Amino acid sequence: LKEAARRLGISKSLVAHWVKQGKLNAVRTTVGNRPCWRIEVPSAGYENQPGLFDQMGNAICEEP
Repeated sequence: LKEAARRLGISKSLVAHWVKQGKLNAVRTTVGNRPCWRIEVPSAGYENQPGLFDQMGNAICEEP
């Protein structure tokens, strides 16, 4: 849950909410004696943010 939240840039509670709604694919599993979630995080998490880096295309960095 924590790693999925970090990769997606959202809170753990929102990841859990999305799993419950079916927006994210997840499987309940056990690691050692601990139950945990295996959450499928899209490798390209930026598809919902078209033009995210295009805004920086005209940026000019000048040294003082």
